[in-house]
Parts: sequence; C-alpha cells; structure tokens
Amino acid sequence: MKTFTNISNAAIAKMLGLELVGRECVIQKAEDAHERYLVAQINLYLILQFHANSNSGLTDLLSVKDLAEQLSCTPKTVYRSLDILEQGNFIQVTGRPESGYVSVQILNIRSEERRVGKEC
Repeated sequence: MKTFTNISNAAIAKMLGLELVGRECVIQKAEDAHERYLVAQINLYLILQFHANSNSGLTDLLSVKDLAEQLSCTPKTVYRSLDILEQGNFIQVTGRPESGYVSVQILNIRSEERRVGKEC
C-alpha cells in the first residue's frame, strides 16, 4: 500500500454533494446531487486510492475482511459500499475470484491527475 496518493478534489466534492466552480474552487451545493454517500463509502474510496496503481487505478486482490477492519465495520458494509461506489461510477469491481476477496479499478484516475493545477 502506498503512503501517499493524489485524490481528485472533484471526486470528493461529488461524494459530498458539492461542486467546485472556477479557478478559485468556489464550493457550492451541487444542483444535481441526488446521491448521498455515507462516511463508510467515502472512507472506503480513500483507502482504495492508497491500494490503487497510480497509472492504471487497478488494485491487487484485497481482503474484504482486512478492509472491514481498517474501516471498523463488517464485511457486509464493505460489499455494500463497493456496490454503491460502483453505481456512482467511482470504481469498477474487476474481480471477485473467491469469497472474501475483491479487486477494483478507480475510474477516471488519469483525468483526475490532469485536473490538478488546472481547476485549483
């Protein structure tokens, strides 16, 4: 796992139901914010960023039990959060080869990196 990661401020803002406007990053409530993300989903997204390859956004095979321990929740909450993040187009679950393990891809990781310095 990496000790540093670039996380898109736009992705975090979307999860919080906010939008960033202009070069100075004015924060306002997003007009089209229909989804509500819980702390569990936001924390899982942040943890996945640390496991993801910086170029491809792919993770190695991850233990759902280990993720649950890191998040102080149950494996069921991790699976539910993965499904919600996938429906929100933040990640794509790329594999569940055996019970208790999962691999994911962070979506739009390259476009997130290009935004650094351009929006803010």
